[in-house]
Amino acid sequence: MRHDETLYNDGHNPTKGPPAARSETPARELLEMCDQGNASMREKLERIVDGNANGVSWMNAYLDEYRSAGQQINCSPDDFTVDGPEMLRMMRVAIEHHPRYADLPYGATIMFAYIHHFPCP
Repeated sequence: MRHDETLYNDGHNPTKGPPAARSETPARELLEMCDQGNASMREKLERIVDGNANGVSWMNAYLDEYRSAGQQINCSPDDFTVDGPEMLRMMRVAIEHHPRYADLPYGATIMFAYIHHFPCP
């Protein structure tokens, strides 16, 4: 099968618009897809980012409470919640201060955005 006939598992045809975000997609590309995409694409990317942000939050709670590691990745307030659009904003701010984050996979940039906004003492 030729590449241009291949459909991704989400039904996306790579010859008909921007590709779906993959876990190794750099943050810069994800943000560009969000900025250049239509409302439907932005909503999809916001959901992806929201899911990743939830994963980082759960990892942080696991390290703190269940493993008794005594070291969290970030020190966000217990009542802090974030959605996709807010996490995208947090990513952009972290990248402004640390431009190298833009070239990391977006999941890593999400983690570093938490660390940037909520550093531990």
